Amino acid sequence: MSSQSENCPGSPKEVLLFRHGFSDYLAAKAAKRAVPYYQELLAGIKQDPLPSNIQELAQRAAEEFPRTYDTDDDTPLAPGAVEQLKEYGEVLRNRYLQGELKLPSVIFVSPTKRTRDTFLAYISGFPELAEKIQAGEINVIEDIRIREKLYGEVTQYSDRNVYFGLHPEVIEESRRLGRRASFEQRYAGGGQNIPDKMAEMSEWDKYIATEYDGQVVWAFTHHLAILSYRLVEEGYNGNEGDTVADRFRELDHNETPPPGSVTTYERECIDDPILGRRGKLVLKKANEIPV
Repeated sequence: MSSQSENCPGSPKEVLLFRHGFSDYLAAKAAKRAVPYYQELLAGIKQDPLPSNIQELAQRAAEEFPRTYDTDDDTPLAPGAVEQLKEYGEVLRNRYLQGELKLPSVIFVSPTKRTRDTFLAYISGFPELAEKIQAGEINVIEDIRIREKLYGEVTQYSDRNVYFGLHPEVIEESRRLGRRASFEQRYAGGGQNIPDKMAEMSEWDKYIATEYDGQVVWAFTHHLAILSYRLVEEGYNGNEGDTVADRFRELDHNETPPPGSVTTYERECIDDPILGRRGKLVLKKANEIPV
């Protein structure tokens, strides 16, 4: 039995997950797809056996589309993104003024440039929120647990397809993993897979359940962090084999959070036979663009 209630400890009252705005990486990725030889590279990666010129195509892309920032954490927002995110913040402000939105007790921000700038852009359209942050009434916390999945050596290049083309052995490993590749594969140089990201998001989830029980929590985070959190809230722990891998692929294919979108969880009360009346977060709206 479940219901909405104030008297059920064990979770925040609401959790809002914001994906960062449209980034320079996403803009460059879209531009490359219009280049004929890059299209040939994308097609070649899918061929078995790989074409003989796959590394040549990837090297050309690496030279003509080099990384323009030192690390993934330094990836900026694309031109125009800040203005759009400010408009989203204005929409949330109007909801607040109309009594439709509660202010957070705490705001978590992933320690990357694109998430920090997304947070700042949002609050630039929401002066009441900005004033409370400035006054110290709402805490802002950078938390490494809600960063994007680490990609290891991939981040030395402008995108993952260039890395694949230059390292055919990585493509072969993906093929060995089959449908689990996007879920299980780790890239050299400290890369993470989705179970790794799920573990971080699970740890964060337990932390906010304890420290912000009954409160409103916002987090400015990333695509795969949000999907990993959704898996955690659906009850997966990352060790369910094909079941969780297939669920991740389904989410990633059909419900990828758009840049700047908001995913909202609200607390409902569950009558647990052992623990008694407890709060449980329930997905209320995924991937909303505030308009």
